[in-house]
Amino acid sequence: MSKQVNDSQPETEATSHELETLRNLIYGNQARAAEKRIANLERRVEAVYAELGETIRSKTGETSATSAEKLAQTRQDLLERMDSQHVDLLERMDSQHVDLGKRLDALAADMKNQLNALQTKMERLHAEQTERLLTLQADAQERDDDLRQELLTLTAWLDDQKTSRYTLGDLLVQLGDQLRQKKEESN
Repeated sequence: MSKQVNDSQPETEATSHELETLRNLIYGNQARAAEKRIANLERRVEAVYAELGETIRSKTGETSATSAEKLAQTRQDLLERMDSQHVDLLERMDSQHVDLGKRLDALAADMKNQLNALQTKMERLHAEQTERLLTLQADAQERDDDLRQELLTLTAWLDDQKTSRYTLGDLLVQLGDQLRQKKEESN
């Protein structure tokens, strides 16, 4: 049996070879043309693929470079904006600080003026009160002197005259009333 298997193999190989030869004769030109076209197409596809890969790489490189430039420019613009805003903010803060300083100076000056006016008013009131007190003391002294003089006069008059107890009482009541009236007038 092993001989039969070995014998049948050369027959299949020969048949296979014959079929190949027949196929080449019948379809040989067409097959070669098709293979050529397929090979050309494969080369073209590879060339297009390579060209496409190169285009993608160059576009990616350009895009990367452009993106890097744009990113750097954007970063620079942002830094400039932040610097200008920072400067503007500092200027505004300085102007507000100056305004607050001016306001505080104005308030301090106003308060000083008010304190000076109040001190002047207090000094004037003190002088007026002192003057009133002196005037009242002088008036009181003058009234006191007048009353003493009147008492002395009345006493001298009474010494010279004899009066009754009733008249003397009436005179003392009148004297008391006069003293009370003068006291009320002074108040």
